[in-house]
Amino acid sequence: MRARGEAGKASCAVEIALGGAKRSEIAAARVVVKTAVDDLGTSLLPDDAAASAFAPLPAGEGEAPVVLAVPLKVASRKATSLREVSGEIELYVPGADPSAPAAGPGLDPKRLPPNTVRRYRFSLKDVPLP
Repeated sequence: MRARGEAGKASCAVEIALGGAKRSEIAAARVVVKTAVDDLGTSLLPDDAAASAFAPLPAGEGEAPVVLAVPLKVASRKATSLREVSGEIELYVPGADPSAPAAGPGLDPKRLPPNTVRRYRFSLKDVPLP
């Protein structure tokens, strides 16, 4: 998905649907992109990729699928696909620990009880661009 954001800033994102994840159990999520390259060999890794923060999931029904946006730099119009996009998804599941803090702005992943954060690696290959 390519779009124009605030102040006309262009953005690009790939959406990942998490199978088997229960929205009702997940308070927040973050996506850390490690590699992002288009078919022209251009890096699309966002400048602030390592500093991505936990964000509450958008409102939805408790059993609705969990869909997360993987933020990227905008690919050249000449690019036709993403050769590779990989990284890590972290889900904050506070129900796993009764003393876990509520989700909100400034949620520090380093201070969360270890049993409340679920980490999953992802790797996408040859994703067509719109």
